[in-house]
Amino acid sequence: MGRECELNLRLGMRPWIAGSYSPLVAAATTVFLIYPSGQGSFSVGMPLRISGTFSFMIVFRVEQDILKHPFQA
Repeated sequence: MGRECELNLRLGMRPWIAGSYSPLVAAATTVFLIYPSGQGSFSVGMPLRISGTFSFMIVFRVEQDILKHPFQA
């Protein structure tokens, strides 16, 4: 929040604008930093690239198939 206020002052913006952007910054921090760390590793969390998205989809599908049909090899 302090960084936002400093940025607003340097850009000549009103000080209450920092308050309106703080929930967005908190949400982005939660999604991209805190959520993946709870998943076991950052590679299992939110994929940030196209290839990461597709590999996440493939791994998710394989895990779902294993859970649905555990005794099929």
